[in-house]
Amino acid sequence: SSGINAEYGSIIDTICVAFFTFDFLIRLVICPNFIQFAKTPLNILDFLAIMPFYLELAVGRLVQGGALTTFKVLRIFRIMRVMKLIRHSKRLILMGRVIKDCLSELTLLLVIWLMGVLTFGTVMYYI
Repeated sequence: SSGINAEYGSIIDTICVAFFTFDFLIRLVICPNFIQFAKTPLNILDFLAIMPFYLELAVGRLVQGGALTTFKVLRIFRIMRVMKLIRHSKRLILMGRVIKDCLSELTLLLVIWLMGVLTFGTVMYYI
């Protein structure tokens, strides 16, 4: 069952990377000034988001094991790509503002929750 889930995850990952690559290449071809395009932070993030996939394809056949974990860590940049979409949704922007305004209350809630988890986890360990 876990092998099938890993296979589906790999297929979805490949489709997403293909879509992001297509999007990046279209923007690269259409841009009037390549230097200005390459200096934009969001375009750098987009490149860093798709680069690990192709590095794994190229280097993965040559190197096996722990050396590939470095490339897998770079996948975190894909999250930045998705975070870029938040600015287009008014509801998500509003939710971000509410979280920002209530940050102290949320921090207090998290601390109280962690104290409960620590306390009851310790009790369960010794029972």
